[in-house]
Amino acid sequence: MPKKYSFLVFVCLLAPFVSPAQLKVGEQAPEIFITNWIKNVPKSNDLKGKFVIMDFWATWCAPCLESMPHMNNLVNKNKSKSNLIFLAVTDEKVDKMNWLLKRIPFSAAVVTDTTRQTGENFMVSSIPFCVVIDDKNIIRWTGHSANLTNETIDKIIEGETESLVEKTKSSLPDETKTMYNTLYDRYARYYEDEDLKEYFSMGPIIPEKFGADFLNGGIKNFPYNQFVVGDRLVRRLSIFLDVAENQILLPDNLSNFCISYCYKSQVKNKKEQVMDTILHSLNLKYSISDSLIDVIQLKVLQKETLKRFLADSTARVSRSSSSDTYAAIDYDDFSKLTRAIEERFQKVVVMKPDSIWNRKMSLTIKIDNIKNLITSLKPYGIKMTMIKKKLPVYRFVLRN
Repeated sequence: MPKKYSFLVFVCLLAPFVSPAQLKVGEQAPEIFITNWIKNVPKSNDLKGKFVIMDFWATWCAPCLESMPHMNNLVNKNKSKSNLIFLAVTDEKVDKMNWLLKRIPFSAAVVTDTTRQTGENFMVSSIPFCVVIDDKNIIRWTGHSANLTNETIDKIIEGETESLVEKTKSSLPDETKTMYNTLYDRYARYYEDEDLKEYFSMGPIIPEKFGADFLNGGIKNFPYNQFVVGDRLVRRLSIFLDVAENQILLPDNLSNFCISYCYKSQVKNKKEQVMDTILHSLNLKYSISDSLIDVIQLKVLQKETLKRFLADSTARVSRSSSSDTYAAIDYDDFSKLTRAIEERFQKVVVMKPDSIWNRKMSLTIKIDNIKNLITSLKPYGIKMTMIKKKLPVYRFVLRN
């Protein structure tokens, strides 16, 4: 059954619902394959007898790029250690990487393994993912790249054999995190249960965000199925209605809350019907009225420039991701970028009509502020301006 996965906040998952065998600290590290050394190439690329820190990333992975300043800082702090090498590892083509490397600084040695054997050997199921290997080729630490500390690196180099556990950074209280993880596992089971044809359940409505969704929709002869865990209510409604978040007005007591639900149906299989089911459960209704609002307008100024970033016709997997600083698409619709821009700046994005918008592309932009957004769109031949436009606004209220 065709599926689409979105998990855009902390990591980019390479396979949904997969719980593969994990690398274990203390085990022998598998073989590393490198097809190209691209940037910051060391005088000797012989890894034998060295401490190796591998950071798995991709040009389309916004969380990977978000953690890059942290990794650069670690590299720069350890420059004097001749027996330590940092590798930024991807499986992408060299020409695709070179364009990004001119715009985003990397301090580690940037390498690619186009055979993808290294990722398979190290059982990489989500990125960013970091592995620390000691000089005896033993795995000493694994985890999210942003969670690796200089203290951990020093302990490994000094030969400490005590268990080095990844210290995760989470704003969620432990009780909330446990609740969300339990809910995710439960909904995943219900979703995958082929005998369960009709099902709907909503979880707690709370302010804390988790941010995972899994859906299968819009495909002929397949039911519309979806589960969401800890996503903002205003974001879900904007997706259902295909509008920006600032076109949605919620009651004050729900404006900053997140929802969780699992929906399966072979009868009511359109996204509007999913939304109606959720609204009924929340006792909400809405009305529509036009309003003059500030919008971000995008226009293609240099079509031939943008054509260079149209997706490779051999690509088969569409990917999109966003973080606080970056938004990226790979063989995907530009609409994924517009939604990331809308969510970041809370403004509607409108595009001047052009047929090229309908083509699949591979782009990476900065969304941390308006100035950087304008600057990062320019090399693609896209101009951004602010205008006012009359657009529909959806006002949600409690039913009587």
